[in-house]
Amino acid sequence: MNKILIVDASVSDSRVMSNLLMKAGYDPVCVESFESGKTEAAKLPPGAVIVTAMRLNDGTATDFIDWLKLHGINHPAIGIIDGYNATQIHEILRGHRAIDIIQYKALDKTLVETVQKYAAENTLTTPENPIFPRQSEEYRLILEKVRKIARTNLNILIVGENGVGKEPLAEEIYRQSDRKYKPCAIIDALVLQHQYFDAASIYEDLKLMLRKSIGGTLIIDHFHFISPDILNIISEILKTEKYDIRFISIADKKLHTNSEIVKFGSFLHYKLSQYVITLPPLRDTRDDIIPLAEFFLDLYSEELKLEITGFDNPSKKKLLVYDWPGNIRELKNAVRIAAIEATQDVITAKDLDFDNPGNGPPPRFALRDDGDERNRIIAALTQTGGRRKEAADLLKINRNTLQNKIKKYGIDINFK
Repeated sequence: MNKILIVDASVSDSRVMSNLLMKAGYDPVCVESFESGKTEAAKLPPGAVIVTAMRLNDGTATDFIDWLKLHGINHPAIGIIDGYNATQIHEILRGHRAIDIIQYKALDKTLVETVQKYAAENTLTTPENPIFPRQSEEYRLILEKVRKIARTNLNILIVGENGVGKEPLAEEIYRQSDRKYKPCAIIDALVLQHQYFDAASIYEDLKLMLRKSIGGTLIIDHFHFISPDILNIISEILKTEKYDIRFISIADKKLHTNSEIVKFGSFLHYKLSQYVITLPPLRDTRDDIIPLAEFFLDLYSEELKLEITGFDNPSKKKLLVYDWPGNIRELKNAVRIAAIEATQDVITAKDLDFDNPGNGPPPRFALRDDGDERNRIIAALTQTGGRRKEAADLLKINRNTLQNKIKKYGIDINFK
């Protein structure tokens, strides 16, 4: 429920507006003066909107909004005017003080509709994706970078394979930032690509999305799918409006090749990727596998009302030698299925079905007669430190077949 701060010297007008907004599902707070407005504005959560009369008991709406901007309180402000007073309209809108205006005599028809335009329904009032418990040194170093960079205003690009936890990390940066009490909107570039058919409609909607993020953070998911046209529109809006927004973009691959820099332009390279964080795949942070698996097991045991105490040793070994091409997302699904299938009070190796189509894509080491067997065998041996049985498991073949292929391809690697 969005909070709406109403600042109006008229108690009766405030009561009318409050009733209209409560019926529409909002949570209005009414004050009568500039000073009271300052106190309440400082408490507003993300997604709030401010509605202010032109004349207050101890100042004006322009004084109030100027004070808000000076103190970094950037919630959308709507001005209430008497009729079509050209002077009032010019004063309240000049310098982007208010983002919209409504008339007193049309409150019953336009107040709720106007507030709905600017109340940020998709702000993260409570974090949806917490950081999962991890123990690897690689991830510890990443969190140390996050701690340092979160409180700056640098725009961040997070890259990594599918399922490595880019979205929770983006939200963690928001939670640790100085903007954590300001709006945090999320847009999906993949959806955006297929949602609009003309430049005019996408321009207005993007402008509205950006307005909702003023003073806060805008997370762009699937950034690698965004088109140059949409990037150009965002760039044009920001250059014109000078909105104070921190961008965190999420991509499944690096966008730093020369051809892509040309494609996406300098706006991407210099504006949206001022700092790049690369998340490693789960196969490169194996110290995280068991802590993550135990976390997910506790989660699903509680959710499904199961009494499963943990994993036995063979199941832990199976978890550790598997390559996790679907990363954390695949691990999470595998643990959920294992919890459902388990017949004992612990997860056993037979409960872990990595061939279940719900778990993710097939292992990247599996041999499929695609002309790249030698490289895949070397990769599997490298991954397992030369342990032939474990490498054969990764390759989905038996140990004798692996030994024959090692001889066939003349593979001679000195593993220790």
